[in-house]
Amino acid sequence: MNDDDDWVPTPYDDGIMVVPLWEASDGHPATHRGTPVDLSADELPAETVAELADSAVNLTHPIDLDPAELATLREVLSVPDVFDHSGWLADHHALVLHGGRRDFGGFSIVHHPQRGLEIHE
Repeated sequence: MNDDDDWVPTPYDDGIMVVPLWEASDGHPATHRGTPVDLSADELPAETVAELADSAVNLTHPIDLDPAELATLREVLSVPDVFDHSGWLADHHALVLHGGRRDFGGFSIVHHPQRGLEIHE
């Protein structure tokens, strides 16, 4: 038996799964396509869950984030109950962008139309 035999994987140990959402003109979150997303709902329509799952991004350390940035995202971004109950979005954090960006103090996450999510320091 070696040390690897005891190892139990933890989801996204080196990263965080985020679902980017955009603040709509009414102040509520929506998908990039404009589908409204009620984060306080008991359940989301299957089509919306599929659209959200398709847009999910795994931000990882050390490729995308340094350890402090990863810790900040894990602390600040919640996993909405409606995501956990959906199955496909369990352990996915809601990242609501305001004007295409979200500031976290020492860094920002910005949506670029061609490249997708970018980390700016």
